[in-house]
Amino acid sequence: MKKNEPTHLAYLDNPLNLEGESVVVDFGEDEKGKYLLLDKTWFYPQGGGQPSDTGCIEISGGKIDVFFVRFVQGEVRHYHDASIGIILGDSAISYINKELRELHSKIHTAGHLMDNMIAKMPDVQMKGVKGFHFPEGAYVEFIGVKPEDTPKFIERLENDLALAIRENHSVKEELVNIEQLRGMGIYIPPNLPEDKPLRVVTIGDFEPIPCGGTHVRFVEELGTVKIRKVKAKKDRVKVSYQVS
Repeated sequence: MKKNEPTHLAYLDNPLNLEGESVVVDFGEDEKGKYLLLDKTWFYPQGGGQPSDTGCIEISGGKIDVFFVRFVQGEVRHYHDASIGIILGDSAISYINKELRELHSKIHTAGHLMDNMIAKMPDVQMKGVKGFHFPEGAYVEFIGVKPEDTPKFIERLENDLALAIRENHSVKEELVNIEQLRGMGIYIPPNLPEDKPLRVVTIGDFEPIPCGGTHVRFVEELGTVKIRKVKAKKDRVKVSYQVS
C-alpha cells in the first residue's frame, strides 16, 4: 500500500486472527488526535453501528496504545497518544483487545439474531433497518408497528432467541458484489459504504443480512439475550437488548 491507497482490511480475511504484521505508510493528526496508517489492519474501525477495536501496535520506536479507529476515505486511522518516533516503511505488529472484540461481536450477532427472530413472526409487522451495537444501550431499529401486547411480545422474542441459541446455529460471512447482493432479494441499506468490501452475514438458514461488522462463529457463544425495552415513535420501533 502506498499513501492514499485504501487500507487492506485484514480482519475480513480471518476475523479470529487478533494480531498481525503490517507496514507503516503514513502518520498525522486531525481533529480526533494523532493517528497512524498501516498498509493493512486487524483493527475494526467504528462503523455499521459497532464501536472500534482497541489494542496496541508495536513499532521500532516503541509501543502505541490505540484507543480509537475509524475509516476516512478508504484509510483506516489508528488513533493514539504516544510520543515516539515513527518511521515510514517501518514494520508494525498489531494486537487487538480480545475481550472487547469478543463483546462487540456478541452484541452485533445478537442484534442480527433478534432481527431474524422477529422476521419469522408472521403476525408482527416490523422490518429491521438499523442497529446500534454498543455495550451501552444496544438496540435494533425497525420500520413497522409496535406489537400491542408488549410484555407478551418480549416474552415470545426472548423464548425464540433462547431456542435459537440452544440450537447453536452457525454464523457465516461471505464477501459479495453489488449485483449478487441485489439478486438475494433482501433489504439493502441505502447508505452502504462505497469504499468498503460488501459482505453478507447469515445465521443458520435465516435470511442473509448485509453487514461488515464482526461476529461470533456460533450463536451458542451469545449466552443469554434479554430484551430491555420496546419503544415506538411514528413508524419506527426500537427494541433494546443486552447480552450476558
